[in-house]
Amino acid sequence: MRLLGWIIGAFMALTAPSLAAWPERPITAIVPFAAGGGTDGVARILADHLGRNLGQAVVIENRGGANGFIASEAVARARPDGYTFLSTANTTHGSNPALFHRLPYDPVADFAPVALIGVGVLLVVVNNDLPVRSMRELADYARANPGKLNFASGSASSRVAGEMFKAMAGVDMVNVTYRSNPLGITDVIGGVAQVMFVDATTSMPQAREGRVRAIGVTSRQRVSMMPDVPTVEEQGFPGYEMLSWNAMYAPAGTPPEIVARVNGLVNDIMARPAVRERLTASGMVLRPGSPEDLARFQASEIEKWKRLVRESGIELQ
Repeated sequence: MRLLGWIIGAFMALTAPSLAAWPERPITAIVPFAAGGGTDGVARILADHLGRNLGQAVVIENRGGANGFIASEAVARARPDGYTFLSTANTTHGSNPALFHRLPYDPVADFAPVALIGVGVLLVVVNNDLPVRSMRELADYARANPGKLNFASGSASSRVAGEMFKAMAGVDMVNVTYRSNPLGITDVIGGVAQVMFVDATTSMPQAREGRVRAIGVTSRQRVSMMPDVPTVEEQGFPGYEMLSWNAMYAPAGTPPEIVARVNGLVNDIMARPAVRERLTASGMVLRPGSPEDLARFQASEIEKWKRLVRESGIELQ
């Protein structure tokens, strides 16, 4: 066993890219959701600045669908040479372990944590024709019309946020799943679905333009960008909170030197005023830190999501 370990270590040392030479070609950052959503927007902001700092393009590749399985598995199986990263959200690395009996990837063992980017909020939005203007009114309407309201979801956060509200309010709403949040909110605008708990990056522009009505925010505090929208909790649902998060991962076995360099660059980029302003415009709270910080945060999030799913009564798939 010792000889085998020495051979593997020697092989990896010979084949690992030199930090001095890396990167010698464009880097791919895979996003597990369609273009236009919150995770995609964050990834593109960081990719632009990372590319400038590294002297090589960081190309965004959207591989949406299957709750992030497709993208996550692709990165997990990619060569750990510093040319493939996953720019993702809690769906793939916090929520999925709680929602599914089995995953085609291991969200811990198959990845090297790189950087936690930030924690964000969701808005509760409704179709403009729905006669509700608050969470209490939504609960009352749903009770009076059991099973007649569709709530759209395009991510695990979106789904669980809606199921949590259903459980706390004691109402019956039908979940309609979408490949991405932008597709879901399009159907809320059109009236196919009537309600959505959705990331602020996707929903805030629609609410400001009057295409949907924002009636609640899922954090414990109101967000500065929409201070007139009350929290779900303050509208009569104590303890309600749902936060999403964004992070970057590499395939397990990626050289620590490369992980450390990307981590340092991401933290530096987030500290730049122009970038910070863009990332926080939708209520995101930036959380710079080390790869080890992300690993600890992810472990706590997996346990939290297991509790939320259990309390919401969601059946594992």
